[in-house]
Amino acid sequence: RVAALTPAVFAAAAEGDAVAQGIVGNAAAALARGVAAVAKRLWPAGGVPRVVLGGGVLLSQGELREALRARVAPDTACTRPEVDGAVGAARLARRWHAGEA
Repeated sequence: RVAALTPAVFAAAAEGDAVAQGIVGNAAAALARGVAAVAKRLWPAGGVPRVVLGGGVLLSQGELREALRARVAPDTACTRPEVDGAVGAARLARRWHAGEA
């Protein structure tokens, strides 16, 4: 039931409501901490992490997406998915099975 409030929170944030903007900011900060933790595990020696910003809320709410981009490491490449997640997973599985991954 909390997820049903998502559109109202983003609408209020867009209208300048400080509490809603705080909720969006806190969500972006929490996501950025997750991105940093995963990047540290996948790229322990450094390098440029590539992060695909997927999911219904990130894809539909530009304010959250931009807030997240502003909070991740400056060298992190943030992109939108090129295909649906299931299609991408199938492609990766096919490449792995063929020895290409």
